Amino acid sequence: MPASLTAETGMDAFTQLVESFISNKAQPIPQALALHGIKLVDKYLAAAVRHPDDPEARESMQLAALLSGMALANSGLGAAHGIAAALGALCNIPHGRACAVLLPHVLEFNLPSCITAYSRLYSQLSDFTVDSELAAAEAFVTRVDRLTREINIPKSFNAEEAPVDRLAELAKASFGSSMSGNPVTMSDYEVEKILRKVTVK
Repeated sequence: MPASLTAETGMDAFTQLVESFISNKAQPIPQALALHGIKLVDKYLAAAVRHPDDPEARESMQLAALLSGMALANSGLGAAHGIAAALGALCNIPHGRACAVLLPHVLEFNLPSCITAYSRLYSQLSDFTVDSELAAAEAFVTRVDRLTREINIPKSFNAEEAPVDRLAELAKASFGSSMSGNPVTMSDYEVEKILRKVTVK
């Protein structure tokens, strides 16, 4: 299995876990499942990418993927999946890569409404203490972005993959069922702004 495919599918599972955890439909039991999966991905995804024959890393990622399915089935997803679905349907961009590129930007957009949730996630992933709940929330977003860099997820889509002149169309197509779980209601314009951040001009 190519390292890039491990990275992209692993980030799809991670996005499912995080989005179900912060969903406006989140429930305690699915959140507990998602939290366990998030901790597994944080610990094992980079190892699975670097060492594909590591059975502990592979098995842990398999469990994380299973937990992500259980969590999303009960709590739904969010904007990263909504936008990724449009990119896959209209631009043929692989779903896992789309989720991986989008997730840090969607987390940043949602941050003002998710400070407590992000802070809780950061406290479960890091032994470092920070000065405030907001600082912990920001540190979680930074940690996710750093994970994508560590496993060589590209920072953007190229102009052939996501043509700039189609971004408005892509934004309008992003409002499928996944978007309904996003903790912040988004407009077409706000989705298009995120797309512009992740598209090479």
